[in-house]
Amino acid sequence: MMSSIGARFVQRARFQARAMSLKETLTNWTVKKTQDTQEKMFKEQMEFMSKQERFTFQVFYDTIAKQAKKSGATGWRSYMPGASGQVGVKETATLLKIMDSMTAGEREHMDALSKDEKARIALASAVEVSDVNLMMRQFATVQAIHGWVRREVALGHPLPENQGELQSAVARRPMERPANLNVKRRRR
Repeated sequence: MMSSIGARFVQRARFQARAMSLKETLTNWTVKKTQDTQEKMFKEQMEFMSKQERFTFQVFYDTIAKQAKKSGATGWRSYMPGASGQVGVKETATLLKIMDSMTAGEREHMDALSKDEKARIALASAVEVSDVNLMMRQFATVQAIHGWVRREVALGHPLPENQGELQSAVARRPMERPANLNVKRRRR
């Protein structure tokens, strides 16, 4: 009697070990696939930026919309349980809401938006004014990266393959700070 219980225990332990091994394999595969996809999207973005003559707000909007579609932030994948709760998906959806709330004139002259215009955009997109300011800073940062990439290509330097290479290349050859990126200081 004791040996059959021991045999069941051994069988159960082997089954659990196989199940854990399978789960670990699937998890590793998923992580690797996600990293490969992100690196591929990064390379495409760098190549796109290097060929783009000017980086306008419309180009920024189109890029965000394309990335949102690829990542599942928009479309049917956004309705899957847990998908809308992911941080990147929420941020992308918020960016798109803000951009969609802007008029054509506001899109063309983003650096000259008044407090009232920012408040109207925030109200229309159901976010706070700080989110609108954050989106404007992100656009200015991406514009600066675009200028840096164009300069690197003009100098004959290779494009970075991933985020790490971009960061180390920028550390060696810094990019110019965006002119329209104003950092507010607290009053004392």
